[in-house]
Amino acid sequence: MVVKLYLVSILALFTIILEGQNWVCGDSILDSRDGQVYNTIQIGAQCWMAQNLNYGQQAISYDSAYLHSDVFNDLIAEKYCLSNDPLNCGLFGGLYDWDEMMDYSTTPGAQGICPTGWYVPSDIEWQELVNFLGVGKTDSLGWLGTDQGDQLKAVGNSGFNSLYGIGRNYDGKMGTIATHAYYWTSTKNSPYHAWYYHVSDAEQEIYRNYSYKPYGYSVRCIKDTGVVTGQNTKLEELNLKVYPNPAEEFITIETSIGLGKPYNITLMNTSGQTIRRFSDVRENIYIIKKEDILPGIYIIQINS
Repeated sequence: MVVKLYLVSILALFTIILEGQNWVCGDSILDSRDGQVYNTIQIGAQCWMAQNLNYGQQAISYDSAYLHSDVFNDLIAEKYCLSNDPLNCGLFGGLYDWDEMMDYSTTPGAQGICPTGWYVPSDIEWQELVNFLGVGKTDSLGWLGTDQGDQLKAVGNSGFNSLYGIGRNYDGKMGTIATHAYYWTSTKNSPYHAWYYHVSDAEQEIYRNYSYKPYGYSVRCIKDTGVVTGQNTKLEELNLKVYPNPAEEFITIETSIGLGKPYNITLMNTSGQTIRRFSDVRENIYIIKKEDILPGIYIIQINS
């Protein structure tokens, strides 16, 4: 059992996440459906795929003069490849019709076409990502973020590693390799439109807008963490308490784990790098003092 705890300025808020025994965000994942491997990255309290999804059977996009889709609700996961070239799916990931990506669900945060344990991020979760990377703002065109576009690019330091490749147009016309990336969210704007985010090599901002659902855009999946947030949260199965919240002088971790066997506490930064480690802890009440960590954002990982 792994418990992660996010701390802001020692502890302004915290989030407890339950994950598997060995896997932590930053490790790669194997999509058992097709054997493809994806890198992952921790950004704030979120765990993202660090590569575009590339799952499904290729569908050919036919250019026409009208709004249409070339994929169907036939229980077969389908994707488009840039310029209808399957090699481009290997380079840039698949391009997905919104309904196909959502597996024909309309619920924000649905698993959709993502692997088990992952799901299609909602508009709110994309906004959380951008807000974590910088200060968001609003203008007449919609919600934008300042300078976060650079953070999401391959040259940025967030690890998101956005890849550029214009998608499929609503009439089936395919784009060519370019300097733009479009990412669907799982949030619809109307019965016919859904929100997306646009990253451009030439711009520092991230652009938010909505498109017709038959457009073909890229997908980044986000980890289904079973997040529980709040102050002094208690997980009954671990008899776990963390307090006070917010904290200034110390933080207390209270758990029943230490009553049965020793456990380790690891303090990591948001990039997953270990800052401090407390090994072979046997007390069911453990106090981390201000002298042990500087104010900032931390992940506390408890391994039993």
